[in-house]
Amino acid sequence: PASSDRLIHPLQLEEQDPGIRTYPVRVDIGQSAGRIYVVTNPEQLPLRVGEGVEWDFRYLGGADAIVEEVIIDLDKPSPFSKASFKSHKPGSARPHRQLSGPVISSAAGKRFQYTIRCLNLIKREVGIGKQYLVVA
Repeated sequence: PASSDRLIHPLQLEEQDPGIRTYPVRVDIGQSAGRIYVVTNPEQLPLRVGEGVEWDFRYLGGADAIVEEVIIDLDKPSPFSKASFKSHKPGSARPHRQLSGPVISSAAGKRFQYTIRCLNLIKREVGIGKQYLVVA
């Protein structure tokens, strides 16, 4: 697991197959000099068919007061069963996460770019970051 203090929504546990190996990606969403920045660690993640991603969101420098929703958009065709994931921020500055599900077999041997978008209360984009997934 990416962290021991994250929130887990019961529906995420029902949707997630317990046999799937997930790899953590820490997503730092921060505010500095009036701008929102998105930094991931690792920036490029190697995966295999059947494995998944666990995005672990952290808010830094007051970004939790601005960012209400985080959207992860993948290139199409997506390596997962869905091409877009939405994650609403919990009621406080506590971290939260988003699970991808398993990589599908048709994604083998390809590289996918994904975009993490941060939206404010009125659904205006306030921050963006681009990263990569490589499926072996």
